[in-house]
Amino acid sequence: MYEDMRYFGAAEACWRLLGFDLFERQPPVKRLALHLDGQEVVHFTTGQELAAGTADPPSSQLKAWLTYCVEAAEDLTLPANANWLNMTYVQFPGYFNYTNGVWRPYAVRPGRYRTIGRLDAVSLRGDEELFYLRLLLCHITCGEIRQLASTGFAGPPLRIQLLRGACSTFKDACIERGLAGSDREWELTLAEARVTHMPHQVRELFLWILAFNSPTDPHRLFDDVWESMINEHHSAHGAMRSHAQRLGIDIEVLQRAIVLIEMRAALEATGMSADEAAARLPPLDAQHAAWLQQIHDFESSPRVLQVKL
Repeated sequence: MYEDMRYFGAAEACWRLLGFDLFERQPPVKRLALHLDGQEVVHFTTGQELAAGTADPPSSQLKAWLTYCVEAAEDLTLPANANWLNMTYVQFPGYFNYTNGVWRPYAVRPGRYRTIGRLDAVSLRGDEELFYLRLLLCHITCGEIRQLASTGFAGPPLRIQLLRGACSTFKDACIERGLAGSDREWELTLAEARVTHMPHQVRELFLWILAFNSPTDPHRLFDDVWESMINEHHSAHGAMRSHAQRLGIDIEVLQRAIVLIEMRAALEATGMSADEAAARLPPLDAQHAAWLQQIHDFESSPRVLQVKL
């Protein structure tokens, strides 16, 4: 009923008859390693998993690049490009070749097209530190790495050579360099909303900021605005005062915990996973969660038992 055959149109048939190239990729693209400290790719054979896991972390393109920037271990027979100190990690493959765990200048000048380095895409929601590390590597140069390493910081290799001064995270380093914006815009927006909007409107505004934008420090934004999300006339919050007195704790502790739980549920309702929603908000203290469970159990019990308690 069917014939197994291929069809060539006139344009493709002519292209093949003239012998033009059918498959080509120019310029060549090199995938570069991207990882945090202790997250290098480890290869092992079956049965050697434990030995591979306990051995020293293997070398990688990224770690070798940092080593080259600091030590400049150049082969005198292969002089490097005079401008190598101004190159970033992504630009390095165009002038250097990575072989046997070491970056070396090309022995023969590449042809018409130089190799282009590419870093895997990273989701800000998936891994915040890795996202900002990727952003930093696209801008920081070998010369800057060399200068930072001379300050003598102590710590894991990447943090020694990529962080400076008071920066404790790659996010802080990106903000300091102007590669990532601060949350000033969101702070002003929420400050105005606290004065002019009702609690449920502040809650909705904050939800939109978290769900559809990328504030650099959402935990601090929550701490600044959570009290404006409380509606004392709402039954859930209105009953908290008597429960706080019964448990002998501060009512603000319970109210903040309730707001956290409600905001986490609202984020999950937008399609965000539970882990992503939890990462966008401050963690819920285990003791606070236990108190809320006690309150839930108390309100679920018959009224006679409540009076007796």
